[in-house]
Amino acid sequence: MLTKMLQLMIGSIVFFLRCGRLIGFGTAPYIKTGKISMSSYKQTRVRQFVFAFYMSGIMSLLMSGIITLINTGLTDGFSHRWSAAFAVAWTVAFPLVSFIAPMAGKMADWTMARLFSKERRPD
Repeated sequence: MLTKMLQLMIGSIVFFLRCGRLIGFGTAPYIKTGKISMSSYKQTRVRQFVFAFYMSGIMSLLMSGIITLINTGLTDGFSHRWSAAFAVAWTVAFPLVSFIAPMAGKMADWTMARLFSKERRPD
């Protein structure tokens, strides 16, 4: 069961890496005077992808551990149950964070603009 989950997770990562190439994530940086450099647009796109990778991994690790601990307690086989839950959680969380984080950022920008606009409405 764990190998199936691991295959699913690796397959989804490969799928999103391939999709990322289509929209600009996976383009290789060009070499200029011996240093690797990218345009700021490509750096921003790659940063979003890397952020989604780390954020989904950390959140999946913590949440699967907490939920597994609450549901089954700290008994024999806890680490096996936690790793299985983590594999499933990260497989789902990584694509979701990849696509939802930009939308959440725009929603936060919109909210901040509404809260702190110069043209405040009287209450």
